[in-house]
Amino acid sequence: MHDFVFRFRKSILVLACLLTLPALLFAGRLRLDLDFFSLLPRDDPSVSSYFEIAREVWTHAPLIVLVKVGPGVKPPEAQDLVEGLAQGFCQVPGVRSVDYRADQGVMDQWIHLFLERLTAFLNPEELADLGRRLSDEAIVRQVAENRRILSTPFGTAAEALILQDPLGLMRGILPRLTGGGPLNATEVPGFFYSASDRTYFIFVRCEKPPQDVAFSKALMGRVQRVKQEAMAAWQKGRAGKISKAALITFAGGYPIAVRDEAQSKHDIKMTIITSLVGVLVLFGLTFRRPAVLLCGGLTLLIGLIWTLGFAALAFGSLNVISFTFSCVLIGLGVDFAIHVANRFYEEGTQEEGGVHAALE
Repeated sequence: MHDFVFRFRKSILVLACLLTLPALLFAGRLRLDLDFFSLLPRDDPSVSSYFEIAREVWTHAPLIVLVKVGPGVKPPEAQDLVEGLAQGFCQVPGVRSVDYRADQGVMDQWIHLFLERLTAFLNPEELADLGRRLSDEAIVRQVAENRRILSTPFGTAAEALILQDPLGLMRGILPRLTGGGPLNATEVPGFFYSASDRTYFIFVRCEKPPQDVAFSKALMGRVQRVKQEAMAAWQKGRAGKISKAALITFAGGYPIAVRDEAQSKHDIKMTIITSLVGVLVLFGLTFRRPAVLLCGGLTLLIGLIWTLGFAALAFGSLNVISFTFSCVLIGLGVDFAIHVANRFYEEGTQEEGGVHAALE
């Protein structure tokens, strides 16, 4: 075998270079799978059941669009922008529904659900206050107070409120839920709106969960284009009046998945590069021969490229743990270079036949 390697060394070198080029192209297409599910065994029935439940729950996690307008923007103008964005999002492939207006029936369902689970939202002090409000004496006082209010000229206006909350349980809870500020629903009726921040909310529900990174990247690219088009249409004819008076940002699992993927790729690249450089520095300090450092570094780099290229060709993607294992491969691969270099020097490369002896 050593005679064959020594005899055809140039051909082997050329063949290695030819194989490295396509391997490098395949390695560049290797995808990083950030899905937590990729770390678990899929053939386990309990894990499979967990996958189905989790994906069903996470699919309903919406993309949240926040539209913050300046104090100089009137509500009708801001609502034009919100409606333009919502119409554009509806045309994006993969979007299942877009909610930006509060349907009264849905709001009634949420209020009913909240009241059913009221105690889960209270802290210990509020639970104690609720207990006092539900005592016999407190109920008698509240019923008397309701009768007094209904007998006043304004009783008709308060009738619906008393009917919804006859014991006045929400009086001590509502201020905390609204952040201590006023609950202003008259300025923008029907819209999801925060008066304290002058922010409108749009909830975009998609067909695939944020864990599908490829879908998340495509989705974020499309909604960014919709954002630019809607802003351009909204500011058209209003230059100098409300230009730069609105800030549109995105929140939720989809932008987080895109940012996490970019950050993870950067961290993995830096880890592999620093590991490779560190190993080669130690290798060079040990042998102190540029030729040995060049040969060892090139073979180590080529082996790593071949490994990643094969993984891309065979699997298409790797999870985070498999990707970071490249650093371990660098440490294992340099051992072969160390053994070959040591054997080469032991046989004495300056003597005749030293190369043949080293290869044997």
